This record gives sequence, C-alpha cells and structure tokens, in this order.
Amino acid sequence: MKKTTFTPKPSAATSASPLDDFVGLAPSPKATGEKLKRFTFDVTPSLHRRVKAGCAARGLEMADLMREFLEREFPAS
Repeated sequence: MKKTTFTPKPSAATSASPLDDFVGLAPSPKATGEKLKRFTFDVTPSLHRRVKAGCAARGLEMADLMREFLEREFPAS
C-alpha cells in the first residue's frame, strides 16, 4: 500500500525573512503574527511553469510572490 504524506499548514513565524527585506517584499503574514488562510486556485500548466521559472530565477518562493501581488492589488484600507 502506497503511503501519502501531506506537509503541515504553515505556522506563524516570529521574524521576517532577511531575503524579503533584500528583494523589497512586504513582510509576510507569518512575520506579523497573523494566522494564515490557504488560497487554492487553478492555472494552466504553461502559466505555472512561467511563474515557477520566474520565481526560481529571482530566488523567490511562489507563495511569497503571490502574497506580494495580492497585497499590492488589494491594499489594507
């Protein structure tokens, strides 16, 4: 029988990543102590490859890039 393992949900971190400061990303919700909610949506395989390759070339995590995009598009009021 094949076993499947799932990674745990991210937990709140106590400090921001130095990489976030270097590349100019806003502090992640993990750094602010906010609880995280999972976002799931579908994209085409070609878009996924382009985003993944672009993030790898910049040394970024895809989730961090998506959070930054969402924060920029929907700023807190």
